[in-house]
Amino acid sequence: MIVESSEEELIRLAGNSLTKGQIIARAVGRMEYGPRALGHRSILCSAGQTEIHTTLNRLLNRTETMPFAPIMRKETATKWLDIPKNAWTATEWMTITVQAKSELTKRCPAVVHVDGSLRPQLIAKDTHPVLWQLLYNHEQMMGEPALINTSFNRHEEPIVCTHDDALKAFIESNLDALWLGSLWVERKT
Repeated sequence: MIVESSEEELIRLAGNSLTKGQIIARAVGRMEYGPRALGHRSILCSAGQTEIHTTLNRLLNRTETMPFAPIMRKETATKWLDIPKNAWTATEWMTITVQAKSELTKRCPAVVHVDGSLRPQLIAKDTHPVLWQLLYNHEQMMGEPALINTSFNRHEEPIVCTHDDALKAFIESNLDALWLGSLWVERKT
């Protein structure tokens, strides 16, 4: 199924998929610069079950030692994370590890490393309003303040750049849905 939709409808479709435990890819706008998936070329899924690691690693042809990072809303971060005062800027770019509080470990164990650390991307509503809304809705529906955010690529391949790259990676990875610009693509079941 392929449908063209408004941002509001795409947020709703993505939220419904995430609530069902599905794994979605997102290729929207310009590609980010650097080695991190910062929401424009990302694979997103629930962080509520540690078993998702096995599924993601199999679908993306990755090894078990590659950790997954969370994407979270910045204004609620102090409730879930211990962030040093001088580290806030780095959290926007997913370039520093911080410690998870115990409640986050209970609710989103898939993004917390064995030592209790994680490498978050914290987003603000004014800089990433669509992702912020998706995260807000997900927390309201599922009680999970974070989603797994990993780069949209298969192991040892570059992060997708073009729409053709995104479609190829989506098909090869057997992901559940793809948010491609203003399009929503769902795999037939």
